[in-house]
Amino acid sequence: MLICRHSVHLSCVTIFILENSRSSGVEPAKDFSGIETSQRGYSTDWTGVQPRLRRLMSNFADPTADRTPTELSTAVLHAGLVALQDKNYQTAIENLQRVERMTLDPAQRLKAQMGLIKAYGITGQLDRAKAQCHPLCHHPQPQIQTWAKRTLVQLQRLERRLQPPSVPATAGSNDSSQLDKLDQLDKDRLDKTGFIPLAAVPKQPNPACSAISPLKKKPSTPPTELNVNRETRIQRLSPSYAIESDVISEAIEELVAEESDEEIIAALLTYTNTDSPMPTASVERSQSHVTTAPPSTSLQWRQAGRRQPKRLAPQPTWPLWGLQGLTVLLLIWVLQTLLTIAQTTINGLIFFFAWIPFVRSLYVEVDSTGVAVLTVGILFSVSPWLFDRILQRCYRLKPLSLQELAIHSPESARLFQRRCSPQIMPRLGILPTTAPLIFSYGHLPRYRRIAISRGLLQQLSDDEIATMCAAELEPIDTWSISVLSGLVLVAQLPYWMYSTVAIWGDRQSDRVLQSMAVLVSSIGYGAYWCCAWAGRWLSQRRQYYGDRWATERTGNPNGRIRALLKITIGMAEALQHQGQTPAVLESFALLLPVDARAATSVGSVYSRSPTASLFGWDCLHPYRRWFAVWHSHPLLGDRLKQLAGYANRWQLASEFDPPTSSAPRSPSVQTMLLQMAPLVGSAVGLGISLLLGAVGWISYQANWISLDWLWLERGSLWQGWLGLGFGVGLLLSINPHFPTIHRSACLADPALETLLRQADALPIDSMPVRIQGTLLGRRGFQNRLYQDLLLQTTTGLIRLHFTSRTGFVGSIVSQAPRPTELLKLHDSVIVTGWFRRGAQVWIDVDTIQTKQGAVFRSGSPILLTLVASGAALGGVHIILNGGW
Repeated sequence: MLICRHSVHLSCVTIFILENSRSSGVEPAKDFSGIETSQRGYSTDWTGVQPRLRRLMSNFADPTADRTPTELSTAVLHAGLVALQDKNYQTAIENLQRVERMTLDPAQRLKAQMGLIKAYGITGQLDRAKAQCHPLCHHPQPQIQTWAKRTLVQLQRLERRLQPPSVPATAGSNDSSQLDKLDQLDKDRLDKTGFIPLAAVPKQPNPACSAISPLKKKPSTPPTELNVNRETRIQRLSPSYAIESDVISEAIEELVAEESDEEIIAALLTYTNTDSPMPTASVERSQSHVTTAPPSTSLQWRQAGRRQPKRLAPQPTWPLWGLQGLTVLLLIWVLQTLLTIAQTTINGLIFFFAWIPFVRSLYVEVDSTGVAVLTVGILFSVSPWLFDRILQRCYRLKPLSLQELAIHSPESARLFQRRCSPQIMPRLGILPTTAPLIFSYGHLPRYRRIAISRGLLQQLSDDEIATMCAAELEPIDTWSISVLSGLVLVAQLPYWMYSTVAIWGDRQSDRVLQSMAVLVSSIGYGAYWCCAWAGRWLSQRRQYYGDRWATERTGNPNGRIRALLKITIGMAEALQHQGQTPAVLESFALLLPVDARAATSVGSVYSRSPTASLFGWDCLHPYRRWFAVWHSHPLLGDRLKQLAGYANRWQLASEFDPPTSSAPRSPSVQTMLLQMAPLVGSAVGLGISLLLGAVGWISYQANWISLDWLWLERGSLWQGWLGLGFGVGLLLSINPHFPTIHRSACLADPALETLLRQADALPIDSMPVRIQGTLLGRRGFQNRLYQDLLLQTTTGLIRLHFTSRTGFVGSIVSQAPRPTELLKLHDSVIVTGWFRRGAQVWIDVDTIQTKQGAVFRSGSPILLTLVASGAALGGVHIILNGGW
C-alpha cells in the first residue's frame, strides 16, 4: 500500500516536470539522469508549478489518509454490510474480516461478527460460521445470546443435512452391484404420479398412523428413464455427488430467509451501542427466520389416538349455499355504497371548485350498481391468476411440488393422491414466512390452489399437516372457497392502496403530502374492512365445515385439535418476533383457519400455561355465539369442543378436555340491556317509526289530512327515529363502559391467564387495570388509526384500543406526539385502561405513560359522546324538518 502510494506521487511529479519542460521550450532528457538538467532549464518557473502539483497530487491522495482509525473502521464496516445487503458475499467477508482486525470497538466488532455469520452460512463455510457463533452465545445481551444459540442450532442442523453419506472405499468391484441397487431404488421411488422423491420417506413412527396406506408404486417404468450413463452413475456414488443441489439450496434458504436479509442488515447499520439492547423488532425478526424448534413444540401433547376415516352423521349444506348467496349480495351492496359515496364526494368537490373553467367537465355520473356487479364478476373470474400474481410479488410465493410436501408430511401427499384426480389436483405453493398458515383460493376445482407457509411445515407434525390439508379440499358440491377467494381478492385492492400509500407517505417530508397520504391510506383501510365484513359469516360457517371435513377424511380429530392449537401459538410467536401483525395474516384473514387477532392473547398464554380453562369463556358463556357473530372466525374453544365431541363419539381419548365446571351465571337483564344499548335503542326507534307509519297509513286511507303526513313522510321518520334511538342508546352505555378509574381500584399487572379464565365476563364489566409492558405494532402511517397496537407483558400479549381525542380528523391532521412513536424506542410503558372480555380480548386505553413521565391520553369516551350526540341531534333535525 505504501509503495503504491509513493509510486503515484512520483508519477505526478514526472508528469508535471514533462509538461512544464514542454511549455518552456526545453527538451526533456530521455533518461532519469536528464531530469536534473531539464530542471535547470526552467528553474525560474518552479514557484508556479508547485500549486498545480499540489492540486493534482491531492486527487491521487489516499482517501483514508486523514481519517481516524474509528472513522476508517466505520467506513469499512459500512462497505461490508452494504456488500452483504447486495449479496456480494466475498467482498462482504473481506471487509468484515478487516473490521475485526482493525478495531476494538465492541459495537463494530459485534456487527462484523453477525455479518460474517450470515455470509459464512450462505457461502457454505459452516465451520467458520459456528466459530463466530460460539462467542456470541455468551454475550451479555440476552437478545444476542438467543439469536446466536438459535443460529448455531440451525448451522448444526444444516451441517448434518449436507453431510455426504458414507460410501465404500473402492468402487471397482462393487460398482456393478451398487448401480443395480441404484436402478432398483429409482424404480421403487418412481411414484404413481410420476415424481421421484428427493429421499425415501421415513416410516411413520406413530402406531395410530399405520392404518394409512402407503404411496402406491408404479408397476413398470420405461427402461430409457433408468438407462443413465454408467460413468455418470458411478460419479453419483462418490461423496462429492451425494449432496443434491436442491437440498442444499433449501437448507440455506431455511438458514437465512430472504425476507429477513434487509431487516437484519438494517438493524446492524443502526445499532451503535452494545450497552443497550439491539432493536427488538429487528433482532426478533431475525430470530424468527432461524428458528427450527419453536417453543410450541416443547409442550407436552397427549398424542391422543385416531381411527380409520369414517363419515359422520350427514350434515346439510344448504346453510353454506345460503350464506354464499348472501355474501355475494352483501359484497355488491358494499361496493355500490362505496362507489356512490366516492361519486358524491367527487361531484361535491367539483361543484365547490366550479369557478375553475375545466373542472366542470370532470363531473362523474355512473351507474354504481352496474359497476359493482361488473367489478365482482371480473375479479371472481380471474381470481386464481390474479391471486398468484399478488402472492408471488408481495409475499414471494413459490411452487411446492407434491414430492417436496411428502418430505414434511407423507400423509398429506397420500391424501392428495387419494382424493384428487390429475385433472383437479390443486396447485401447491409455499410462502417463506414463519407464521403457520394455510389457505386455498380459486374458483373451479381444476383452478384451485393451496398456499402453505414454511412455518406450518416446520411447526406441525405429519398427521397435523394432513388434517389442515384435508380441510382445504372442499367438496365439489360446495363453492364457499370460490366465493371467499373472490371476495378476498376484491378486498386486496383497497388493502394494497392502504399499505402502498402509507409507506410512500412515510418517506415524505412535506406535511401536506403526509396528510394526503394519511387520508388516502385510511380510506383504503376502511374500504378493505367494509369488503371483508361482507364475508365474515360465510368464513365463520366454513370453519365448522372444515373441521368436519378434516375429521372425516383423516379419522384424526385429535390431530386437528393439536394443529389448531399450534397454529394459534405460532401466530402469536410470529407477531411477537416481528413486532407487528404480519400483513399476510390481516389481508388474508378470511381464508385462514384461525383468526390472528383472536389468537394473539390466547396463543401467547397457552404456550406458557397449556390449560383448557383458558377457553372457558368460549365453551361455557351462554351468549358467546352472539358476541362472535360479527367476527370472521368462530370461537376457538367452541371448535375444539366440537372436535373433542367427534373423538368421544368414536370412543377415542381426546386431546382437549373442554371445561366441565358449572355454567357461569347468566348476566342480569339490566346488564344485557346496557351492553346492547345502541342496538336496543335503534330497535326502539325503528319500532316507533313503524308504529307512526302505520297510523299515517290508516289516516291516509281514511283521508284524515291532519295525520296522513306520517305516511307521506315515512322515510324521514324512519331515518330520524333510527338515529335518535341509536344516539340515546349509545349515550346511556358510555358511562357503564368507561367508569372513572381510581388507582386504588386498579388491578396492578394482573396475569393475563387469570383474566382469560373469567368465563362469565362481559365487555361492559369494564375491569380497570394498570399493566406495564412494551408496545408493539406497525410503525408510521400504516398505524395512523392505531389499528395494530399491542402490549407485550411478562405474561402474554394483549391488543390495545386507542383513539385520538379528535377522532378520525385528528388522526389525519394532528401533528401532536402519538403513542406509536414509542414503537421505535422499545421502552417500557404503563397502560391504564379497561380490560374487556368478549369473543376477543382487549384493553380500552385510558392513558399510556412512559418512564420519562410523558402521558398519552385516549379519547374513546369523548369521541363516543360526540358520535352519540350527533346521531341523536341529527335524528331530531330529520324528524322536525322532514329531512336534511
